[in-house]
Amino acid sequence: MDNYRHSVDNGILKVMSKMGISTLQSYKGAQIFEILGLHNEVVEPCFLGTASRIQGTTFNLLAMDTFELHERGWPSRETILPPGMPESGE
Repeated sequence: MDNYRHSVDNGILKVMSKMGISTLQSYKGAQIFEILGLHNEVVEPCFLGTASRIQGTTFNLLAMDTFELHERGWPSRETILPPGMPESGE
């Protein structure tokens, strides 16, 4: 347990130092990132106070993508699949 705790602490410190964070207090709530590709409809309730200059997907579009992926994995009707892996790229 001590070895695990020591390793985790060192890993977190290494990542924080690479991000330019010197103390844990300066990291809490720092929001040192910017949201790309999400509409304000998603950003405001989920990432309060975070910068988002580029608008993007809404909750409705995220839900449609989720339902599409779910339908692909668990079809609601009988389907005939071609042999091999399905192509998901564009």
